[in-house]
Amino acid sequence: MTNKLFNFGNKTITNLFNGFFFLTLLFAVTSPNIILGDNKITGAGTTLFITWLLIIGVGILTCILAYPRFRQWARQVFIVQKFRTALILLLVVILWQFVFIFNVHPQIGFDVGAIHQALTNTTDTEIKAYFSLNYNNMPILLAQLFLSHLFSMRSWLFFDLWTVFFVDLSALLNILCVFVIDKKRIAAAMYLHALWLLIFPMIIVPYTDTWVLPFVSGYILCYSILIKKRLKWYWKLLAAIGLGITVIGAYFMKPSAIVGVIAIVLVEILYLLKQKHSFKEWISRFGLIFCVVFASAVTYYSVNQSIKQQTHIQVNTAREIPAIHFISMGAYGTGGYNAADALKWQKFPQSKEE
Repeated sequence: MTNKLFNFGNKTITNLFNGFFFLTLLFAVTSPNIILGDNKITGAGTTLFITWLLIIGVGILTCILAYPRFRQWARQVFIVQKFRTALILLLVVILWQFVFIFNVHPQIGFDVGAIHQALTNTTDTEIKAYFSLNYNNMPILLAQLFLSHLFSMRSWLFFDLWTVFFVDLSALLNILCVFVIDKKRIAAAMYLHALWLLIFPMIIVPYTDTWVLPFVSGYILCYSILIKKRLKWYWKLLAAIGLGITVIGAYFMKPSAIVGVIAIVLVEILYLLKQKHSFKEWISRFGLIFCVVFASAVTYYSVNQSIKQQTHIQVNTAREIPAIHFISMGAYGTGGYNAADALKWQKFPQSKEE
């Protein structure tokens, strides 16, 4: 009965994951942002960067198919010497990121602009109202405020450079995760991350979408260490503490980022139905779980107190937009910002009103 329940749960989770992953890929490929030629939706055309990527990609594919010597050379470089080539490509892409950032670091409006403006302007009524409504952005404001005081800088370039650092740190943690799970896949991981970083435009947006990435990559890495057999106990202890810290960090930076944690918990509960453990193993598991919970509790309390006791900007937390607003955004139209809903919430004097 237990095995049947496990197999049913495992197949259900796998099918759900594959289904949602396929939908994500489908919507990404059909996104208006990557339509070639004249784009009636965005009003833009194919960029020069995308054009060159297509030309280079088609050129390489043609050479591989048409020229045996080029195919042998490509195999030697990208397969036989894959680790060295992948590392070089990754470093070149990181260098490209910094070249791009130093040439493109524009001022951005919306939430990102409000956070940047609040670093110096704390008396404006609109800024106060924004953080009263969007109290969830207080952690990133305090983080940017800390960095601006530490380095005595607050330019857009400065925060874009930090964004690049956080994105690249996330990539490094992902590669370390692959190293823990299967060392043979490191080259493939570096190839994939080099491609991702090459075409990732969000490095010029210092916002929660990018600053949360190291926390997500961090808790996935810590979880991978915890479930990896034949690792020393002190690595698992550090991973348990790190898991608690990174999960809470992800929650405060962007609450939706803990969806992965929910998935991890569900999978672990499912595997409890199948795996049998000795008394010593149960004690070890509960000890690690205690470390995770303790680290989470301490981190949550510390960060929460820092946010509550902040005196940088005066806000009215009673007007904070509830979570249902963001759920509604994802379910309405294309899933983007809904100005009508946002305006409606701003009219409510208390967040509990309906």
